[in-house]
Amino acid sequence: MLGSSSGYDSASDSDVNCQAADLLLGVPEIRKNSKDQTREKMNFQNTTALCNHFKYIISMPDLCDVRFLVGEEKIPIYGVKAIMATRSRTFYHLIIKHQKKQEMSFEKKGKKKKTSAKHLTIDVKKYDANVFRKIIQFVHCGSVDITMENVAGE
Repeated sequence: MLGSSSGYDSASDSDVNCQAADLLLGVPEIRKNSKDQTREKMNFQNTTALCNHFKYIISMPDLCDVRFLVGEEKIPIYGVKAIMATRSRTFYHLIIKHQKKQEMSFEKKGKKKKTSAKHLTIDVKKYDANVFRKIIQFVHCGSVDITMENVAGE
């Protein structure tokens, strides 16, 4: 159509060479495809909100599907199996191992598995609850809050 416009200006060579800082701020990344047409793509790198959502999820047992009973006191710490298993090979193997054990015990007892009502429960005896909570937070969020008390111990 002659005389019509999409509302976007054509990209110049200087626009194509976006800097990484621009991408972090959400400035459009402009690339040319093989047909020499201009495409725009927004790329935001700020993950703070996502991390805060994950922290909130693991603070609510009803939203989680795995429960770790940590230390001699068996303090419950909760997590999401899918997130933990995809972000940590160690947790993947631990979760799969305990799921199989749980399924076998249900089969022996002749009970049906209620996946929506039960957490997968895993005993973790060799960790302090506060340290293990930080490990779970790191696996879920990719970051953890470190203070002098965390590093030095209380």
